[in-house]
Amino acid sequence: MAPPWQMQKGVSSGNAPLSDSPLPGFPLPPPRVTRRRQRLSGSGWMTARACPAAPSKARACSARVMVAATSPPSGLGSSSSSKSQSIAIVGAGPIGSAAARHILERTSADALAQVYVIDGTQAGTRGSHHDLARLIRAADAEGDAKWSVRNAASLAAFAEIERESGCNFFHKSGALVVGPRTFVERAAKAAQTAGCELELLDDVRERFAFLTPATGCDAALYDDSAGWLEPNAMIEAQLEYARRRHSDRIHVVPAAVQSIEVLDSTGGGSGGVFVELSTGAMLVVDKCLVTAGAHTRALADGMVEGKLDGVSVSRRTVALLEISESTAHELEKVMPTLKYRFEEGGGASVSGNEQSKTEATSVYLLPPVRYDNLGGRYFIKIGGGPNDLMPENVSSEEIAEWLASGGDAEMASKLADIGRNLLGGVTFANEGHETMACVTTVGSDDMRIVSSPCKRVTAVSCCLGKAAGPADAIGAEIAKHVVGISDRCIEVERKFAPPSDLQTMRESVSRLGGGLDSEKVTRFVDEYYDVPSLALVASDCWLRTRKVVEGAASSSWELKLPVDVESRSGGEREVFREVVGLEHVASELAQILHEPSLSADAWKGVLERIESENSSTTLASIAKFATERFTFTLDDCSIDVDSADFGHAVMEVEKLVASPDEIPGAKDEIARIASSIGATPLPPQNGGKLLVYLRKYRQDVIDVLVRSGILKE
Repeated sequence: MAPPWQMQKGVSSGNAPLSDSPLPGFPLPPPRVTRRRQRLSGSGWMTARACPAAPSKARACSARVMVAATSPPSGLGSSSSSKSQSIAIVGAGPIGSAAARHILERTSADALAQVYVIDGTQAGTRGSHHDLARLIRAADAEGDAKWSVRNAASLAAFAEIERESGCNFFHKSGALVVGPRTFVERAAKAAQTAGCELELLDDVRERFAFLTPATGCDAALYDDSAGWLEPNAMIEAQLEYARRRHSDRIHVVPAAVQSIEVLDSTGGGSGGVFVELSTGAMLVVDKCLVTAGAHTRALADGMVEGKLDGVSVSRRTVALLEISESTAHELEKVMPTLKYRFEEGGGASVSGNEQSKTEATSVYLLPPVRYDNLGGRYFIKIGGGPNDLMPENVSSEEIAEWLASGGDAEMASKLADIGRNLLGGVTFANEGHETMACVTTVGSDDMRIVSSPCKRVTAVSCCLGKAAGPADAIGAEIAKHVVGISDRCIEVERKFAPPSDLQTMRESVSRLGGGLDSEKVTRFVDEYYDVPSLALVASDCWLRTRKVVEGAASSSWELKLPVDVESRSGGEREVFREVVGLEHVASELAQILHEPSLSADAWKGVLERIESENSSTTLASIAKFATERFTFTLDDCSIDVDSADFGHAVMEVEKLVASPDEIPGAKDEIARIASSIGATPLPPQNGGKLLVYLRKYRQDVIDVLVRSGILKE
């Protein structure tokens, strides 16, 4: 009997540094190829009759052009039969630098040859991270467990990053969340979800006598492992860590980005992304990741087809309260970072989501920081207040103008007053304050990582003003999205009995710091194919097309191949290599089946005809069924709870690895995750969806598996 949540919507399958010379070894895309051009410069999509327009433009840059080879965009995988890929990361801030390191860590040199991190700072581009201090704590003020998990993971990673890079950036001052009891308890609950047990204080003044919070706003949550970081030093640490481990694969390009253009492979050619730089150079890569903060939407909006709709840039103002050097040194010993809600019932009259309500009724403060650009004086930084939204179509020039303005004088005065009232036991150097302008991106309850339809461009936005601290964890999330299930990677999985209900599963995963990713609740139809002789089945190779009916995933061709590891579960392999994408699958089929009349291009034509006409004389369908999938994430593993339309349900715990050396560790990790959520192994006579389907409907295929020694019956 399938669980009661099975197939709720009735999806059915019908069954039951910049060089002055070109980089060596990276040719330009072939000239005189008709391609569709998609331009990203805030103005949407443009179509041209094209031809060698972009390549000739690149050549016109002469010796200043930087070029990388391009490959089909279905993933960052590798094999001897495909070119290595390259990626440009637009924005060398906390997120961009972290993403660069994690992408390098998740890929081999064969899979991803070059990562170009484009740093606009030296070209005068200013972002919200261009300050000396950002806070980090496990307790999310809005009570969002996802952000608490990101913060806790980043805090845990700081020691390694500092050690391996030789760059120090984190200051362990501790952190306080101060305000009404309900506000504090909400943050405490989020921290507990991330596995952090913090200290609740009934009256913060008993521990921190220099604080004088408003009546009813004196409860507190204390985290002694938290503190603040220097964002520019953290960026350098991430990049240096990456250089030390992947020196021949990472390049920092000091330039701003003028435009981004995508050439797809329509009509031939391999396609690619052209990134035009302020230096006049053109960077040609396979993929582009835009992590440009407030500038991201202006650069990438036209490519991601409305996925950044509703994201706005919010004007933010910071006040700096000056203290003497001696006072600063005393406070450094006792002052944590603070998040302070300064009124009871805060946010009730504020429209918008919880982030908007929290910002309107709270401020943050950092311990004393020495500002060399302000004469070497010491200041306590305070920020917060209601969101002040710019138009959704705001330009980079308008953002730059705001950042250069110094902020809103009236808001700065309000912030300064709140800071002085809270820090009643602190002696300030004068009655005035300095101001700075900042920006955040807002518009939904969580960060957005979105891609263009062709998968060549990914954009990150809507970080809600909280991304600098947990940037390392965010970088890891982005790397998973960009690298994804690579066109050629190793997947390690184990199948388990499905949970009795989703709510129990959700509670178990949430308690451990994971959660249900609503973007990955999908309904899809899988159809498996083989040649008439069942040669693929006899080799334990599985060719399928997955058509997504509902959900964020995209449809694709996939080919699962055995890895030289004898490891099976329920009659099926636990470890296999997965090839994704029409071109890569076609290339692999040509090598596996050795049909003289079927080259890679011919196989590509066969697969395309199945897509367009749903028929083929070369391949025949051997299985077809629909699945409803709920995906949970926990640590580096995915947990898929599947229910098929022929009455079978199963749970899979899986992890992707880049090389066979990592397989034993992945198996241990899967076993740990399974144990922690109380998963029950499948009995030997049971199996995954495909095996159960074949036993039920295709005994001829089962017979081939048995004769080939693949399956023991």
